[in-house]
Amino acid sequence: DQSLDVLREALRSDEFGPSTQAAIGRIDAEYGFEATPVLEQWLATSLPARDQAIAASALLKAGQRDAIVLLQDLILQRPAPDQAVALQQLFQVGTIADTSIIGNLIRTSPSETVKVNAEAVFEVTETDKRLTIVRQGHLSEDAGARVAAAEVLPFIGRAKEDTTALLAQLETATLAVEQFHLRRALAIMGHAPSRLVLRSYAQTPDPTIRHQATFALAEAGVLEEVPALLDLLNDPSRAVRVAAARALLTLNQRDSPYRLLRVRHG
Repeated sequence: DQSLDVLREALRSDEFGPSTQAAIGRIDAEYGFEATPVLEQWLATSLPARDQAIAASALLKAGQRDAIVLLQDLILQRPAPDQAVALQQLFQVGTIADTSIIGNLIRTSPSETVKVNAEAVFEVTETDKRLTIVRQGHLSEDAGARVAAAEVLPFIGRAKEDTTALLAQLETATLAVEQFHLRRALAIMGHAPSRLVLRSYAQTPDPTIRHQATFALAEAGVLEEVPALLDLLNDPSRAVRVAAARALLTLNQRDSPYRLLRVRHG
């Protein structure tokens, strides 16, 4: 399978981003035994806190429970931007060893971005179902908090009023990063025009934007995007190729009668 070949090649890359994203893709495809040594090697180097959080959460996905200690240390000891990244990674793996840490951040953190991400972690660890801070995030004057709310809401909200709130936020958003995450959120929540915008992003000359949009198309869960994703397996950017491979594997693993093999061969 070309998707697995792309991930296998990128796994040994000397670029942190493609290597770790390939590792996550291999873990999702149940090849974690290949990915774990690579992630451990990255953590043995002098990584910035953001990259430490990404590698640690990938090890958690691979079943290395000790990695949660590093994520919790990042939350406890780092400045707010690093705390937010560590919380985002905990949200993605859906686990936390000590919920009191998260509760304390919600009560005391001066950062609205940290509070949004902390409440999202509470939601996936079934400690709090209200989403008060997340749902108010789109009204924040803090752009980081608005983006954070847009990133997590599709996975823990989905109510009609959440879609309405995101559309209203899109009308006033001026930052490109905020517009992208709103389009991603809306596409995941079934907003077809936003999915079409993401598809156009995946064809732009900027490889960073192509990379972000590529996996977002898979998150939207629409199998008609598979032909475009297959083309992106040959993108000149390694990061885009890895994102396309992960996206295709994600779509192929969904419980759908319309499997990737049928899309590929008619």
